[in-house]
Amino acid sequence: MSATTGREANFDERRDAELMASLFKTEHYEQVLNSNDLSWALPQLVWHLEDLRVGMSYPNYYISGLASKFVKVCLSGAGGDELYGGYPWRYYRVSGSVDKEAYFKEYYSFWQRLVNDEDKPRMFTPEVFSQTSSGRDAFSTFKNVFLFNDNLKYNTPEDHIKNSMYFEAKTFLPALFLVGDKLSMAHSMEERFPFMDNELVNFAQKIPVKYKLGRLDEMKRIDENEIGKLRKFEMQFNDGKNVLRNSMSKVLPDSIINRKKQGFSAPDESWYRGENFQYVCSLLQSNKSRIRDFIQPGYIDRILDEHCNKNINHRLLIWSFICFEWWVRHFVYNKRKRLHEDSCYWYGFIGSNLITYLLDHMQGVSVYCLSRPEKGAPDERCKRLVCDLSKGNDAVFPDENFDVVIHLAQSRHYRDFPAQAADIYALNVQSTFALAEWARKHGVNRFVMASTGSVYQPTGQLLKETDPVFPGSFYTASKLAAENLLRPYCEFYSIDVLRIFSPYGKGQKNMLVPNLIGSIRQGKQVTLSGKDGLVLSPVYIDDCSALIYGLLKAETAGYEVYNLGGAGTVTLREMAMEISRIAGCELNIVEDTSRPVVNISSDSGKLYSKTGYFPAVNIQDGLKNV
Repeated sequence: MSATTGREANFDERRDAELMASLFKTEHYEQVLNSNDLSWALPQLVWHLEDLRVGMSYPNYYISGLASKFVKVCLSGAGGDELYGGYPWRYYRVSGSVDKEAYFKEYYSFWQRLVNDEDKPRMFTPEVFSQTSSGRDAFSTFKNVFLFNDNLKYNTPEDHIKNSMYFEAKTFLPALFLVGDKLSMAHSMEERFPFMDNELVNFAQKIPVKYKLGRLDEMKRIDENEIGKLRKFEMQFNDGKNVLRNSMSKVLPDSIINRKKQGFSAPDESWYRGENFQYVCSLLQSNKSRIRDFIQPGYIDRILDEHCNKNINHRLLIWSFICFEWWVRHFVYNKRKRLHEDSCYWYGFIGSNLITYLLDHMQGVSVYCLSRPEKGAPDERCKRLVCDLSKGNDAVFPDENFDVVIHLAQSRHYRDFPAQAADIYALNVQSTFALAEWARKHGVNRFVMASTGSVYQPTGQLLKETDPVFPGSFYTASKLAAENLLRPYCEFYSIDVLRIFSPYGKGQKNMLVPNLIGSIRQGKQVTLSGKDGLVLSPVYIDDCSALIYGLLKAETAGYEVYNLGGAGTVTLREMAMEISRIAGCELNIVEDTSRPVVNISSDSGKLYSKTGYFPAVNIQDGLKNV
């Protein structure tokens, strides 16, 4: 079996991979990576790696996930480059070093690809820099890798190249093994490294450099003072690993044997300037960015500006910054998945996401959340007020003045009728009345309430705010009762009722999308009404929060009802097929023709027009994120 990930332009290796699969008659699977795959994988990637890595390893994360669907042990080619001279552009830079000290300085200069020593005081905050500069300096640490081995020589170009390979085998290579091991185990798969067979390694280290690099003599003849010639030579990457190329020349086609060296990475240089620019900025330049406790904000801003506007390639440094941001969140501040798991349980799926969204986008505004005594705040930036809404009229609300109330609470027992009817009524109706009265007495200007699209009677078409309502359950009846209860209060403040249709996203539990994903991954039967099942207009949680935020910014008066749903419609069959494709699971669908097809999709044009916001996440990308 062979597996490959494909990317755009010069980064797409699928054609060569297909050629090799065809030649050796292996099963061949592909997965195409796009720019938004970085943001989805990065938090999980950093968690599994545990230690920070310079190399952009999220393609490795995806390839391990793809391979793990079919095998539990796979073979990796790691080690071939380091043992057989696979990075000629590194070695030729220092092959002409005149002596030992010159070699150390020139090779160290090459490996300072992120931040030069002179820039470190400007990069780190003063407190952090004082700690990093108090011990051994980076150059001494670098040199000690070589000085540990008394057998190394520094007299000829061959010596310098051998020493460079030695350095990479002692530092770079173990890091690659660690990345491969951790990312494969993240998908319950193990990697094996055939090139690291002890006898093979011993043999490879005895092979003279001239058999690994075919252009060494040409390099010696180059005049380094001739402008551009050295750089042009270094860019010819179809050299290196010649002993491997020659040994396989009768087995592999010439197009593979003579292929130029290409790293296993994505086109992040352009993605950081385009598709991923907003993601990078949101991680590194927002008020909640943890990296700014260690790295000076002005330095981060300068690097992003140079990369995006001055065509200076800082892709490795930007990668390091965004990984460090997630590493700090996970391991320093211990916030792993806090937003998408714990807080969604504490405050409800929509509420916890909305709180963070508002804090990220509203400057100079204080956000408070009501919380039961045993719960904490969903985001450390918001202020917590203790109150138990389940007590309805008996709840003790804060004696403070606020401008806007957003009422998102609902009973988590909404399916349990009649056993939990009292809890449903208390949270959905009584608490609405209690909040409405409290808002009237404290001079609140606006009241936003989350209702549900389930209050409508399905019509077979997109549902509009003017369509008839028909609550078919105690839960929807309680929501509609709360809507009507609020109507007279528009005399005191403006009221916006949001009838939300099929919200979904990371961290959601025990709802349509996560339940459907669970059923498909477990191989359970998915039953459809008619041929295609429900017709829905699901809205991704980020879009849901953005639309609520947009409504808060818009001018409103009186009492208004808005549908809040996704921009398009999708059938349950289409959702199941997409989940099956993403998860790589077989789909088991059963059609129940005795049950009618129900269309519960919304026309949300009124809200889109009011907010000026159109949902940005389509169902394919949304399900992939989940």
